[in-house]
This record gives sequence, structure tokens and C-alpha cells, in this order.
Amino acid sequence: MKSLKFLVSGREAVPYEVIAKRSGNNFKMTCTCMAGAKGTHCKHRINLLLGDVTSLWSENAKDVEKLAEMVEGTDVQAALADMMAAERAVESAKKHLDGTKKALARKLLD
Repeated sequence: MKSLKFLVSGREAVPYEVIAKRSGNNFKMTCTCMAGAKGTHCKHRINLLLGDVTSLWSENAKDVEKLAEMVEGTDVQAALADMMAAERAVESAKKHLDGTKKALARKLLD
């Protein structure tokens, strides 16, 4: 079993602990923040999966590369790709909405 541990900053004075484990094709990642403890969307885990080390408290930024390798070939890799595609779609929709609002504003002044 492969395992990595990260400390990340958050709302609390004490850093949160993020632990990633892989055994075979099973990948699991936990965080001690409130959302992570509830098993819901946790920005600390997702940021590390995306390679973002800005909130990293521990001095193991190079382990984030190992984390990416740990995820390869798992269902988490596919879910992460789906999330990123959905975020791109949302961004595109926001740009389209902004454009249509501007067009409407111009039409209202004609």
C-alpha cells in the first residue's frame, strides 16, 4: 500500500491533515477539515489532486507529483477529469451568458 501525508492550511490555526492511500486500483484520500470529515467536497483534497500547493503547510511539495501518479488508472482519475470538464463547461456558459446580457442591454437602448 502506498501512502502520502500532507498538511494544508485552512480556516483553523492548526493545519488540516490530508492522507492519500492506494492499494491495488483502490485510491482513497481523507482530510481532517469539516467537509472532508463529512465526506463531502473538500477543496484541500481537490487542490492537491490538481497539483495546487499554495495551501501546503508541510514541506513535501514534490510528493504532489507522486500523488498524481497514485491516482493514475483509478476511478478517481476519471471523476477528476469529469469535474474539470464540468468546470470548463460552466466557465464557457458564464462567458456566453455575459455576452447575451450585453447584447440584450444594447438592444434595450436601440
